[in-house]
Amino acid sequence: MDAERFARLDDLLATLLDHPAETAEAQARTLCADDPALLDDLLALLAANASAGPLDDVVPLPEARPDPWLGSRVGPYRIDAVVGEGGMGRVYRAQRVDGAFEGTVAIKRIRTDGLTPRLRERFAGERRALAAIEHPGIARLLDAGTYDDVPYVVMEFVEGSALLEHAAEVSHAERLTLLAALCDAVDHAHGRLVVHRDLKPSNVRVRADGAPVLLDFGIAKLLHDDHEATRTTERAFTPRWAAPEQRDGGFVGPAADVYALGLLVERLLLGPRPTEAPQAPLQGRGDLRFVLQRALAPDPSQRYGSAGALAADLRALAGGRPVAAREGRLYRLGSFVRLHAVAVTLAALSLGLLVAYAVTLRTGQRALEEERDRARTEARRAQRTADFLEDTLVMGLGGVGVGDEVTVEALLARATDTLDPDAPANLDLLLLTARAQSALGNHDEAATLAEHAWALADRTLPAGDDRALRALFVQSLAEERSTRHEDARRTATRLLAQAVRHHGAWSAWTGRALIAQADALDRTAPGDATPRYAFGLALVATHGSLYTDEAAVALIGLGFAQWENEALGAWLVERGIEILVALHGEQHLRVADALQKLAHLRVEHDLRVQTLERAIAIERAVAGERHPWVANSLNDLALLVEDHDIERSLDLLQTAKSIIDEHNPPGSPLRALVASNLGAVHLTRGDPGAARGVLETTYAELEAGARSRTAVGYHLGQARAALGDHDGAREAFEDALQAARTHDQPRDRIDRLEAALAALDVPPGTTGTVVP
Repeated sequence: MDAERFARLDDLLATLLDHPAETAEAQARTLCADDPALLDDLLALLAANASAGPLDDVVPLPEARPDPWLGSRVGPYRIDAVVGEGGMGRVYRAQRVDGAFEGTVAIKRIRTDGLTPRLRERFAGERRALAAIEHPGIARLLDAGTYDDVPYVVMEFVEGSALLEHAAEVSHAERLTLLAALCDAVDHAHGRLVVHRDLKPSNVRVRADGAPVLLDFGIAKLLHDDHEATRTTERAFTPRWAAPEQRDGGFVGPAADVYALGLLVERLLLGPRPTEAPQAPLQGRGDLRFVLQRALAPDPSQRYGSAGALAADLRALAGGRPVAAREGRLYRLGSFVRLHAVAVTLAALSLGLLVAYAVTLRTGQRALEEERDRARTEARRAQRTADFLEDTLVMGLGGVGVGDEVTVEALLARATDTLDPDAPANLDLLLLTARAQSALGNHDEAATLAEHAWALADRTLPAGDDRALRALFVQSLAEERSTRHEDARRTATRLLAQAVRHHGAWSAWTGRALIAQADALDRTAPGDATPRYAFGLALVATHGSLYTDEAAVALIGLGFAQWENEALGAWLVERGIEILVALHGEQHLRVADALQKLAHLRVEHDLRVQTLERAIAIERAVAGERHPWVANSLNDLALLVEDHDIERSLDLLQTAKSIIDEHNPPGSPLRALVASNLGAVHLTRGDPGAARGVLETTYAELEAGARSRTAVGYHLGQARAALGDHDGAREAFEDALQAARTHDQPRDRIDRLEAALAALDVPPGTTGTVVP
């Protein structure tokens, strides 16, 4: 049976299984009146389903000759049975028999009839797609190879029940939870730039604990593959579960998976569609109706921006909270007030104080227009730079292999290689890649990609388009998180100018722009940041859902500023973390960053340690053990536990220093900071020799008069003095004192250094030591 014929059979079977058994046979005869052979196959599958249970596990069709793989040994695996068959391959159950470990696996290979180069290419695409993702809700790739010149992959064998069978036996709330978990798995795949393109009930199994597992990435495509590969040039999907753009042969991206997820939501919550209208969406009630309308919008740009956003609305439905899909200011405002009375009160008080600021925005229109003109000039420069990069890099960049690191240059080349000024696909890809880089902690790369997206939007879209403003918002936050505070402030100011001019001073986009400005000012001018956070949050909450990235940024920023009211500050930051987890899941670097802020607001020592440890666990899981963010967090945790467990503090600082040294050149402030802290812990442990060994090297790397010489010189002076080198100690203390005065250090640091120098002059045998 060829792939196209099998795809038709699979489509018809999926449609008929949605209907009662007593009407399915009659409907099959109507649908296959022109193809008796196909009707025979379809009736056989329906009969097998009636005797063996739901047929989301596809019953294999017989081949003309015996299957030579059955009973064979393929690598370290013994083939036991055929468990399924699709348009491009057959799936077997197998056992590992080489003694390495015992276990059941699933082996998938290309069909032996019609083994074309195109099928080999698609099969290799499945291997690349599966290797790129690791998630408990997605069947894992375990191994791959060839047998008898036929490629195969070895995958996790998922024990469990069919999706529709499981859904029929659980409550409405449990179905919502299951669907949200499935959306999380798809969102994870999208974050790794993989689109499934064939989501349907038969590609989902449900484990005994109720957790769904997504199967069969046979037609998934990496988003940064060739542009034509993301177009539906063959019937490699199931029409019943396909998005309109798939059926029409258009561009297929994450929005197609969102549409298919919407169909699954509809099927599990509302039942099967009428046979006579298989493409007509069903109408739910209440908030579910708005969720389905958003997920099943014919225009991909009108659907949820991500599978994670759909998951958030499904969890909101399960918890009785407002959904982002529902329009209406009164609805959103009323829901927000009921759920977040304290936050609304705080924002309302701030709003009254900021009326004068809003008036200033109106009267300063001319200054905003000048800023807009400067922003457009900068965008044109950025575009000329992008053209240069395209001319010089794209021509020389080869393909990126599986397992290779995907650099920002490669991603940019993939995005710009198919640049079409009249199509929005390029812009969407740039924005998606920028967000993915930011999620991985690569904020410089994310800022560059967002800047290119803004240049493309400014050139091809109407002024004030939401996607153009979103690019500026992503760029500003990425620049701030890469410590480019001035760049972030300028980008946020440009965003504010665009928002006020094209959407008005009281719009949601003005609120987002104020939040971006506040984020850029948070570390350098917290007094200016706090009112912007509050006013921006009030505008965003009035015009949209509180469950957004920008609302989370505002709540965390407001909370971190509440040093005098630690309880209120911690409460606000916790609400921001809840939003981030709902949108992105626990394993996200922005969650880790918020947890670090929360740790500083905690009063109880053990709770602060637990919060920091949770942040470090997330950073390690997402960014890797040797990422600079991990080093910064280890340094903070070391200082926190020093008084309670000095040996642990020492181990943490040694690990942090090794990571920082990998990523920063000699003489950098970060290297000096961690070395200074490590030397101080050695001194506290009573080991001045070890302290001196660390500090001497760092001290020699620093330029004369550098700010970092204050701390490094102070601790080095202590180590030298403890080892009897009083002349060396005096030199280090004097140098540190000069650096402290040059850089206007706090008075207590200067007093400490002066006291250390004075202690060196105390005659031997009298009381006097170098103060710690």
